[in-house]
Amino acid sequence: MQHSTGSMIQGGLYRIQCRLLHQLSCMIILLSYTPTSMIIRLARMIDAPALLPSAFYDLSRCPPDEIVSGFIDSARTLHNLPDEDKLAALQGREHLSRFLSTFIATQLEGRSPASACLHRNESELVDQRRCQAAFEATTFQVLRQANTLHGRHSADPLFTIYDADFMPSPHGAAGIRHHILPACAYCQQEFQMVCNDAREDLWYHLPSWFSLETTSNWG
Repeated sequence: MQHSTGSMIQGGLYRIQCRLLHQLSCMIILLSYTPTSMIIRLARMIDAPALLPSAFYDLSRCPPDEIVSGFIDSARTLHNLPDEDKLAALQGREHLSRFLSTFIATQLEGRSPASACLHRNESELVDQRRCQAAFEATTFQVLRQANTLHGRHSADPLFTIYDADFMPSPHGAAGIRHHILPACAYCQQEFQMVCNDAREDLWYHLPSWFSLETTSNWG
């Protein structure tokens, strides 16, 4: 009897778990197709400020004219935001652009090899500059992405820095191979730490850049 009761309880918990997982999956799919402006309005409606910084970041990746004019869905319904939210999104977009420009200028352009670079003591000059050449090629690639007006990630510094992290390595982000000679393991590791710190710094500043109240658990 105890075994039967235990099995019934386990079966009931399993069904509840499956139902919850199904509902969660449906919510994720729904949100992935939901205009960011609707998520921002919903977050304000249910008093969920922790959702706002990442939602505003997602909105800021859109072209400025789309941020201002709003989004028209497949049912021809216009989803728009109050003027103060539009202004916050545009100001945050400018902060993000400056952050990426500063990162490129201070951490990528003219980057020197690591102190433990494996190629530092090579006999041939071209071999000594192998890691430096890898970072020069990475700089060119990042600048090309950032200056492409219609590029898929032209206003997405988190992705740009993430992608730059993998460019001096044999394989790019998500296994995508870049046509760049790889830097040595020490130079790659040092640059990876710089990129990780930059992404964390950017994420930390999102609330202030979008004029949002800071929340302790949003990120």
